[in-house]
Amino acid sequence: MTVTINHLRSLSALYPRLQMEIRAQNFRGEFWHDGPCLGFVVDGEFITTREALALDAMAPVDAMLLECINHENSPVGDAIAHEDIDDALRSVMDQCGIDSGDVAGLFFTSMQSGPNPQGRWFDMTLAERRALLLDWLAFESAHLDNAARLQWHRADAQQNA
Repeated sequence: MTVTINHLRSLSALYPRLQMEIRAQNFRGEFWHDGPCLGFVVDGEFITTREALALDAMAPVDAMLLECINHENSPVGDAIAHEDIDDALRSVMDQCGIDSGDVAGLFFTSMQSGPNPQGRWFDMTLAERRALLLDWLAFESAHLDNAARLQWHRADAQQNA
């Protein structure tokens, strides 16, 4: 996977208390199977997956984004195989706890859904689909309502909103 400095910057800005970092090896000195990973340390464990949600460390969409950035074998990795964009989005939304398609609708307004061979999704490579879904998850994260931002102690939450 391709973890970038931009991923590190954006999640670090949202969760400064987690001290996000990129590592090429685990604590045993073994290289990560999928390449360098973005994560944070809790109780001596380097967290790179949705486990962040179980630890109450991140909003569900951010925990999913963390996992999908780091690991090909993730919900986004599974979703890109769907020929129908609606099926792909539904599978990721279900696992992220996203109940409304409003933000996805905003993000994907230029795309045609359904099995239409002329649709942009249909013509994309798997790598392009993956990049698009990761961009969409980041867009979902940026559009969390303030109550969710406060609940997850994100740095962008407004205390008096």
